[in-house]
Amino acid sequence: MLTYALATLRARKASFVGVWIILFCAAAVVAASGVLLETGLRGTIVTERYAAAPIIVAGDPQTHQATVKHKSDKTDTIKHKSKALDERAWLPEQLVSRIEALPGVAQAVAEVDFPACLVDANNKLIAGPDGTPSWGHA
Repeated sequence: MLTYALATLRARKASFVGVWIILFCAAAVVAASGVLLETGLRGTIVTERYAAAPIIVAGDPQTHQATVKHKSDKTDTIKHKSKALDERAWLPEQLVSRIEALPGVAQAVAEVDFPACLVDANNKLIAGPDGTPSWGHA
């Protein structure tokens, strides 16, 4: 039996190497999946920033568009579309005083953005993405 296996191996060396490469890649995928599974099971993300806030007021994370199609028979159709925004939708800062005036509200805190300058080892300022200024967030 071993003689037949070695004879087959001599005739098909490329196939033999290919099978071992495939087995190595499959083992790497299984190991990576196991690491991701273990991280998901044991990893915890602790709520720190909004931990004490019972209610959070936020803007709509979608952008909406309504398109009206005029037809010849006097019936208009309205088509509504919405897509998710990449960035957070901020609310106006004047809304804080209106929320604080509501009954049962002890305190309302607005988010604060501030210029955040990153400095490298040579004390040179590092610009934000695409040369825009960097901003910090409360």
